[in-house]
Amino acid sequence: MKFALFIALLGGCLCWQTQAASAPVRNIDTRQARDVQLLAGRARQIANEVYPQIVDLFGGAKAEAPRRFDIVFREHLITSRFGAGQEWLGLTPSQTILLNAGLLREHPEVLDHVLVHEMTHVAQNYPPFRYHGWLVFAYIVGFKASHPFAPLPRYPLYWIEGIADYACAKLGHTNVSNCPECGRDYPDYHDGYKCAAAFLLYIDSIYGADVVRSLNAAIREGAYEDRFFQRETGRTLDELWSDFQKTSAYTPFAADLNELHQALAYQAGKPPKDINARLEKYFALHPDIKETYEMAPGGAQTLQNGPQSRIEFIIYCRNQPDGEKILQSMEHDINEFHQALGFQNGKPPGDLRERIARYLEMHPDMKEFLTANNVPAADVQGWIEQLLLERMQPDWKINESAEEFLYKLKHQGGLPGWGGKEIGTLSYYPPWAKDMEAYPVSRTFKTQKQGRKEFYFYTVAQDSPDGGWKLRRAWETTAKGRLVKDFAIQ
Repeated sequence: MKFALFIALLGGCLCWQTQAASAPVRNIDTRQARDVQLLAGRARQIANEVYPQIVDLFGGAKAEAPRRFDIVFREHLITSRFGAGQEWLGLTPSQTILLNAGLLREHPEVLDHVLVHEMTHVAQNYPPFRYHGWLVFAYIVGFKASHPFAPLPRYPLYWIEGIADYACAKLGHTNVSNCPECGRDYPDYHDGYKCAAAFLLYIDSIYGADVVRSLNAAIREGAYEDRFFQRETGRTLDELWSDFQKTSAYTPFAADLNELHQALAYQAGKPPKDINARLEKYFALHPDIKETYEMAPGGAQTLQNGPQSRIEFIIYCRNQPDGEKILQSMEHDINEFHQALGFQNGKPPGDLRERIARYLEMHPDMKEFLTANNVPAADVQGWIEQLLLERMQPDWKINESAEEFLYKLKHQGGLPGWGGKEIGTLSYYPPWAKDMEAYPVSRTFKTQKQGRKEFYFYTVAQDSPDGGWKLRRAWETTAKGRLVKDFAIQ
C-alpha cells in the first residue's frame, strides 16, 4: 500500500499542509452560490462541533482521519455518474465537502444530516477516495505495480454510505425524511444509505459499536470480506440480515420490493432471458398484483421501463395509507375507460377515435391536459391510462396542478429555455417526504425538447393550497448532465 501511494505521489503534486491544532473547518467557499451566509455560518458551527465526535466514534486518533477540511457551496451540484441532471445535496471528493446551495435554501432543515454524512466520508479517508480526479488512477496503477497478482482492495459502496448514515443516527442528526430504515428507496442493505445504516444500528445494538468501528477499519485497509461479520459476531452476514428482517426497521414495503427483485432477478436494470417464466411464477403467488398489472393493456407511459418498474409502482400504491381503496378506485376508473372504448377480446373497435372523443367530453380536465401537451391522436389512449394510474398517488392533485402551471407558463412564453410552440417531454422527480402534501410544497420537473439532447429543469413552489405556484429555479444541462446555464428568475 505504501508503494501505491508513492506511485500516486510521483504522478502529481499533493500539497500536504501542516495540521495545526485548530478548528476542523479550514475554509468555507461561497463564491459560486448566492445568499448562503446563514447556511455557511450554520455549517461551520455544526462541522466544528460534530467532526471531532465523528472521529471519536470510529476510533479517535487511530482512525487516521484528516484533521481539517474545506466546505464549498455551489448553486447546483450535478454529476453525470448518477443520471443526467440529477442534483445531489452533498458530495465529498477527498478533503473538500461540496454542498448544494440551491436545494439547501429550500430545505435548510436537512443541512445537519447532509453535513454529518459528508464529514463521515472525510473521516473515513479510504484510499483511493482520498485522492482527487486522475490521482485515483495513479493509485490503482501503483497498487497493481506493487501487487501484480492481487485483486484490487474492496471498498463496498453500500457499507461506505451506510456507515455515513449510521454516524448521523448515532450522533442524533436524523429526521423524518432520513430516519434509518429499509423502505421504498433503499429496501436492501446493498442499496446503502439508510437501509445499510439501519442494519448496522441493529448489529451495533446486539454486538456493540466495536463491530462497526472494525468494519470501517477493514474497509480502509482494503481487507473487507463478507466473512468479516462471522468473525466479529459469530453469525454469517446472511444470518444477521435474516435476524434484522424481524425488526420494525425492515418495513413491509422493503419486504415486498426485495421479494419482487429476487423473483425477477434483473441485472443492471435489464431483465433476464427467462423473465416471462419468472413473471408467471411471481404472479402465481400474487394474483391480486397480476390483476392490477393487466388492467392497462396498452401500458402507461410512466411505467414503460418494463414489468419490474410497473409492479414496483403497484407495490408503492398498495403501501400507501388506504392503499386498497386507491387500487379499487383505479380499477373502477380504468374499467370505465375501457368500457367506454368498447374493446372486444382485447381488440379496439373501428370507431375508437370517436369513442375516445366522447370519453374526453365527459372528462374535460383530461381533455384540457392532453390538448395542452399536444398529444398525437395515436397516443391518447396510453396518455389517459397514464393519467389514471398517476392518480393512484396520494399527491397527484398537487403534481397535476404544478404541471398545469408549467404548461401555462410555457404557452405564455415565460418558461426559460422554451418557446411557446415547442414540444417535448416532461417528468418529475419524487418530492421530499415533507413536501408530499404539507405546505409549503415544491416540485422539480425535467423536460426535453423533441429532437434535442439537452435537458431543462424547473423547480416550482406553492406556499398554500390557495396560493399560486411560483417558479423558483431553472437550469439547463447537457445530455450527460453537465450544467450549461442557470437561468435568472424574475
